[in-house]
Amino acid sequence: MQPQYKTMEEFLNEDEVQTTPDPAATPDPAATPPAATPDPAGTPPAGTPPAAKTPEQLAKEKEEEDKKKAAQPNPMKELRDKANSATKLQEKIDGAINRLTDGEYDFKLKDFKNEQGKVDYDALIKAMDEADVKKRAESRGLTPELQAEIEKYEKEKRAVEIEKARVQMDRQLNNFQMEQQLSPEDLNTFISDSMKLGINPLSIAALDKTSKGTMSLKMLYKAVYTDKIVQTAVEKAVAEARTKWEADIAAKGTQPKANPAQPNNNKTTKTDPKGMALDDFLKTLGN
Repeated sequence: MQPQYKTMEEFLNEDEVQTTPDPAATPDPAATPPAATPDPAGTPPAGTPPAAKTPEQLAKEKEEEDKKKAAQPNPMKELRDKANSATKLQEKIDGAINRLTDGEYDFKLKDFKNEQGKVDYDALIKAMDEADVKKRAESRGLTPELQAEIEKYEKEKRAVEIEKARVQMDRQLNNFQMEQQLSPEDLNTFISDSMKLGINPLSIAALDKTSKGTMSLKMLYKAVYTDKIVQTAVEKAVAEARTKWEADIAAKGTQPKANPAQPNNNKTTKTDPKGMALDDFLKTLGN
């Protein structure tokens, strides 16, 4: 049996049936909407105001927002990174060229050009390092491999010594900061001011063999800030003297004083406590 295909009129009639809204299904705008029923799963009904967020939720949202901001491109940071990378690359190139020019090597700069016609400076530096190790090994009667191992050990040893010195320096600076009651900004200012005078406080602290290692730093601090220390001591002494003087004035001002209106009974004629009689008063009028 051949399949029964729809005619064009049947298609049009079907579209009208699907697109024509059912009057019974259309809600009445004036009708009161049914009361919202809560979702059994715990979802609040429509129209319910959102609940207040907990501090943990707020902290998590802030953390996510900070991550989004950090992930966003920073044009200024990219420019600084590119400038720093370009500076380091230029310093490496200049150092390699100067080293090749001043040293005695059996190769030339053009020997390290790559397929693009550019010089591979990393390969040049590696070749110069190997040539230098070979020369030092020959001068000591050693093989290049053994000389390389010795230099590797010495390099690691220096790194350990530098780390120990750094830890010792941090301990000395922390002790000095606590004893002098300095803020981190004050400590940095002290180091900067000392450097301006041509004195490196870190080098002086490295020579300090006292228990806390702060004696030399204290002496340097007094030398750098002599005027400031003297001025502070003078202001403190003046303030203490003024406080004492004001206290003395206040103490004297509270003492009782003599009444200047009180008569001196020893030098003044005493009056009759009974008063003057009427006859005596009339006699005075007659006179």
